[in-house]
Amino acid sequence: MINLSTKLASKGFTITFVQTEFIHHSISKAHHHHLVSADFDIFTEARKSGLDIRYTTISDGFPLDFDRHLNGDLFWETMFRDFPDRVDEVVARTMKDEEESCFFLIADTLCSGPATIAKKYNMVNVSLWTAPATVFSINYHLDLLKQNGHFPFTGDGENHINYIPGVQSISTRDLMSYIQHPNIKPVLVQITLKGFDQVKEADIILCNTVEELEPETLSLWPESDCTGWLHSKPPGSVLYVSFGSFAQSNKQLTAELAHGLLSSEVHFLWIIRPDVVGENGIDDILPIEQVTREEVANKINVVMNGEKSAELKREIKKVSEKLHDRWVQGVGEKFQSIYGRFEG
Repeated sequence: MINLSTKLASKGFTITFVQTEFIHHSISKAHHHHLVSADFDIFTEARKSGLDIRYTTISDGFPLDFDRHLNGDLFWETMFRDFPDRVDEVVARTMKDEEESCFFLIADTLCSGPATIAKKYNMVNVSLWTAPATVFSINYHLDLLKQNGHFPFTGDGENHINYIPGVQSISTRDLMSYIQHPNIKPVLVQITLKGFDQVKEADIILCNTVEELEPETLSLWPESDCTGWLHSKPPGSVLYVSFGSFAQSNKQLTAELAHGLLSSEVHFLWIIRPDVVGENGIDDILPIEQVTREEVANKINVVMNGEKSAELKREIKKVSEKLHDRWVQGVGEKFQSIYGRFEG
């Protein structure tokens, strides 16, 4: 979190870093014995270099000499119940001083309450996961582990799991200890369940990883990767459309925007929130009996591979006309992402 704050500040962001008094005290004792805890600031040198980072502390509800490890259950129960209100107070105070700014709330994935606070103050909700992305995916799909009898693991011996998106085949013996034996540390299971229930409301998820180490996990939705399509278009020829996390829309407006983009005859990439489309995603917009996702994808892939025959162009034009007709008829009430116009 410290490195991330410094990196963001170097890009021009103003950072307010909030640390618990207990962790602040522990760090100051470990690194600056000669300083009083209240005088210690981990960002002093960063500010000297010109970075705008403010540092403040917040109580976790217990005195510094309280043993948080020995009394783990009591500590976390109190954190679940009371800590979000303390964070709320800090957020309200910070935003009052900077009313004209746009705010992001970046919190650890397992932190309690960020989704509620971000929504209350109309902030961008950013969830930071500091462990490997593979572990994130396993926790995110605990429901699949439950459905398959692997959380908790009720079988004997060793089983191999190959149904978690983005995770290669993994042995049950290699799962995290709190998944294998949830009764040993029930509070840890509670923290994880609550955190990953809230993370589904995050606007942005940041993972501490390297793409080359976890390529499968970082490519969970390959159908949304339009990099290849973008590279096939001339520089400056694609219109990017996005209305952010807060813009409100309705079915009629979405349909009109979609029709307008298609009629403009320009290449475009429209990014839209999942809650705007139906439960079946793009299939709610392009019914299988009319135009299938696979039909469109196949045409795009062939074009990207260099096929330029007249017959192919005629086929692509047919698909484009079908798409156009569906929106004209008002069927395209919801829109997920269509990568541009097919030329014919």
